[in-house]
Amino acid sequence: MNKDEITPELREMMRMMIEMVMPGEDAADTPTRPMEGAPVDYLASPERQELYRRVCEFTKTQERIHEETLEKRFEIGYGLAALITDRMKDEGLISRERDEEYFYRTL
Repeated sequence: MNKDEITPELREMMRMMIEMVMPGEDAADTPTRPMEGAPVDYLASPERQELYRRVCEFTKTQERIHEETLEKRFEIGYGLAALITDRMKDEGLISRERDEEYFYRTL
């Protein structure tokens, strides 16, 4: 390919490809998306980590816990409450199975 064959569009595509391989200094400020298939931690933000810590402290004072309890107590949605209970199950803070009344036992 000679120099005359490089169109402005092709030059821009080449610049973008180089930027992807060797990002400039301002690229550090740009949020990046996780790679496809990589797990996403929805509780990673500092605010949600603090909420998770508070929920764990609250859970230690209870015999049984339910997503609806967390929704009402912490004024959060069901989806976030479910993420939190899943994390607590993974960390062994609550039972993996619900009892006959659909509550998790605290461990």
